Amino acid sequence: MSGHEHEHHHDHEHEHHHDHEHDHEHHHDHEGPIEITTHEEALIGTVRIRIPGSYEAALEDLKTRMAQTADEVEAAGGMVGHIKAFAREETRTAMISIPEPGDVQVKEGSDPGLHCEIANIVFGIDEETLESILKNHYG
Repeated sequence: MSGHEHEHHHDHEHEHHHDHEHDHEHHHDHEGPIEITTHEEALIGTVRIRIPGSYEAALEDLKTRMAQTADEVEAAGGMVGHIKAFAREETRTAMISIPEPGDVQVKEGSDPGLHCEIANIVFGIDEETLESILKNHYG
């Protein structure tokens, strides 16, 4: 009789669709990868998104999403260990094309936005619940 008989029923499917369906703005934002990993008792949900808009407006949007995520984790019976984000502003874009030698064409543009990476370290809820919460606020 061994004391380490853990039954692991993992009936949940991990269908991580990375075909980037862009229902939102028509940029190459790559909204979404949401990755869930575990560390001891903690779940860590990492989100990488781009929020369009001015730095100030996008930062406010990010703070709101983070606060709502924390509230929803607690409402689901979980506990927030730490939610933190790193945000980098992006404003100018350029597309350089050389259709033939000596013909360098540059199209410059402006597409302000914030590239964000958010780490959501939580306890007391399962992966599906965390993934659902993160999709709700970042997907």
